[in-house]
Amino acid sequence: MAFASYLYGSPSGFDGAYDKFCNHVPGKVNLDNLEHLGHLFTFLRQWGCRQFTKEGQDQAKVLIAKWFREYERCLPEWSTDIWTLPDDKLKTTSEAYGSLVLLKAGKKKNGQRPGVGATGAAKILFVLRPKSLMAWDDAITEYLGLGKDAGSYGKFLRDVQCMVDDFRKECEKHGISLKQVPAELGHAPHMTVPKLIDEYLWLTLSQKRSLPDPRVLGDWKNWANAILQARQAK
Repeated sequence: MAFASYLYGSPSGFDGAYDKFCNHVPGKVNLDNLEHLGHLFTFLRQWGCRQFTKEGQDQAKVLIAKWFREYERCLPEWSTDIWTLPDDKLKTTSEAYGSLVLLKAGKKKNGQRPGVGATGAAKILFVLRPKSLMAWDDAITEYLGLGKDAGSYGKFLRDVQCMVDDFRKECEKHGISLKQVPAELGHAPHMTVPKLIDEYLWLTLSQKRSLPDPRVLGDWKNWANAILQARQAK
């Protein structure tokens, strides 16, 4: 997880769009706010969601703002972490996702109006509740054998909760709590555990990157220690 996060953020600069969004909209996002919506659309386009076109975005903003007013109560509380996400909120969140998927996201030059879609909806939910909800994309759903419906999104969140539970046990062996992990990896305060998991899944499933196994990482550590000792000896 740590290596995936480093590979995702440091050399690639993929985190730039999200960092910029969080700087523009620090804290809780309100999609009933046109300024927040504008920053959201810009961020989604930079994150690869081309359906959020500049043409027709004014109408799309009206639809998404209306959805937000109706469904925000269905989402977890802002402070809820994914490992404490209760079943009732998981269910209502899935319903909110199912409604969001169907909305129109923009307008193409040929007049067609693409929908928000599964990837766009999940990314919006993550932005709204970055501590408890997950983004995904087509490659991730296909690898996990999931559909793109509301039930599949709910199952995905449950699967991630199981992953987080295993992650928690590993962290505890090193005296680190889950809440401390982003800071331990040197990230900004807006980084969350769901974002770290999304980076790991995106690299390994969407980009099919092979990450070093523990033996290789152990070799690197030993080599680094040898170099440090040699420098100290000088």
